[in-house]
Amino acid sequence: MYALKNFLSYTLYPGIRILPISWSLTFEVMFYLMFAIALLISMKRNHLYSILIVVVTLFYFSGALLPVRTDPHGITMSPLVFEFIFGIFIFQLYQRKILLSRGAAFVAIFLYFVAVAYNVMTPSTGVFNYEYVMRWGLSSSLFVYALLSIEALGFNMPKSLIYIGDSSYSLYLSHPLIMMFIAKIWVKMNIPPVFPTSVLTYVLVAMAICFAMILFLFVEKPLLAQSYKFFLKKKSNTARYILARKTS
Repeated sequence: MYALKNFLSYTLYPGIRILPISWSLTFEVMFYLMFAIALLISMKRNHLYSILIVVVTLFYFSGALLPVRTDPHGITMSPLVFEFIFGIFIFQLYQRKILLSRGAAFVAIFLYFVAVAYNVMTPSTGVFNYEYVMRWGLSSSLFVYALLSIEALGFNMPKSLIYIGDSSYSLYLSHPLIMMFIAKIWVKMNIPPVFPTSVLTYVLVAMAICFAMILFLFVEKPLLAQSYKFFLKKKSNTARYILARKTS
């Protein structure tokens, strides 16, 4: 609803958010639109991603034509758009099997954690600005590229990390709610400030991950299984109908 409101109007009244994280879905909708436009231009694999980068860039600069201080202007001209371009480049490298060696990948992972430590100790001057994207976006892209390289080279990831990865969408949707809930309980319990505030951050992250894994196991996974059965049944019924029409 919030995403549609952003794209169908200039949001003269506040958007309705069922989930606090729903604002980020607007960027996903915009990226799907860009991808659809790129597919209309060319479906050839060699051209598609180059065209997609051009489309993303044009979308970004087209934001200058929109009314200032509106959601469409803020979204299309957000520096976060460039993180989609980082993702496209990573996929292109992975698809063409241009990978880091195992040693270089582990060095890249080490550099990522060094960058995270630096970013935490010296926060950026703004949120989701160009500095933020360069410091967090580039380092995170390097981390993803390194993990993809290691996995492609035959390194078996721990099952626990794979399970956390499987539950990432549940984590994405639920982490604001569970973290706010636990933070309110922490405040109401009036826990003495024995530990620094950063300890609460680690507790919140750990609890959010645990909750997401439970949510994935008992909610998302069963729903996915049922949806697969439903669509496979529909597909099977459609195939039988077409076959019956052809043989009649």
